[in-house]
Amino acid sequence: AAGFGVLSSALGYVLATALNASIAGSMGVVAGVLYALALVFGPRHGILARRRALKLAPVAALVLLAFPHPAAATNLFHPRPREAMRELSTDRPDITESPHTVDAGHFQLEADVVSWSTDKEADLTRETIGLANLNLKAGLTDRTDLQLVVPVFLRESLSGPSFPGAVRSGIGDITVRFKWNAWGNDDGKTALALMPFVTLPTAGDGLGVEEVSAGLIVPFSVELSSSWGLGLMLEADWVSDSEDRSFDIVSSAVIGRDLTATLGAFLELVTVVSTTRTGEIQTQLDTGLTLAASPDVQLDAGVNIGLTDSPEDLVLFLGISLRR
Repeated sequence: AAGFGVLSSALGYVLATALNASIAGSMGVVAGVLYALALVFGPRHGILARRRALKLAPVAALVLLAFPHPAAATNLFHPRPREAMRELSTDRPDITESPHTVDAGHFQLEADVVSWSTDKEADLTRETIGLANLNLKAGLTDRTDLQLVVPVFLRESLSGPSFPGAVRSGIGDITVRFKWNAWGNDDGKTALALMPFVTLPTAGDGLGVEEVSAGLIVPFSVELSSSWGLGLMLEADWVSDSEDRSFDIVSSAVIGRDLTATLGAFLELVTVVSTTRTGEIQTQLDTGLTLAASPDVQLDAGVNIGLTDSPEDLVLFLGISLRR
């Protein structure tokens, strides 16, 4: 409770400063978001805990179509025992995705609680604030999970010496992802997965893609030692809009180290190559810290730094991951 109080105060102050809004009101909004997360994902009295079977029914129908064998659907309604669950593995805070899936019959929430970015091109400066960028995951089988990525709120402001300024805000693009672990989910020093995804143009006012986009992510991880780990990712994106269509290739490498039993750090390099004629190679450097508050809760914070002109110059973020 003390930790959530401090988090509400700090993030509320940052939000109020960025939006030029009421400080007390912004703190209340952040506290409300945290309460909503507890209401949904509470381990004993949360909505998902009480209505697990009802929530999983639509997912079960989809999985039965994709996996006709009865054992593939059994795990949906018989969660993996807690004593047999894998160590918490998240697709954040780095860009490189994890090849490990959520345990069958369990749920996981990963979110940017708040993020801020700035990018300057010529005399125009763009600042973006994101709140509650959620990734909701459901473990379908021992080797698959289904994910729904929902950027709840984005606010983008443009300003410059010769520009009067403009502000646009709203929800971001919603992405549906499916992860299948090929090997290494439960044992072994390496792991690999395939993650097809579809992005829907739900963002308004130019905040996202204009048409449905799709792609495939291939994450790979190697356990170098008891405290060092290496992650690699290759991603192919098909992006389409009213003016152009492009095929983008995203590659990334991240190295992580456990500093203590609960504290970890990572360093990552990300490169994006676009097939558009005007496309430029985008390169950014990411770093940050993770804190395992419990076996089912992880906090993180980090910074992304653009090394070329195309990516955002600077991104700061605070995040949280919860498992039920």
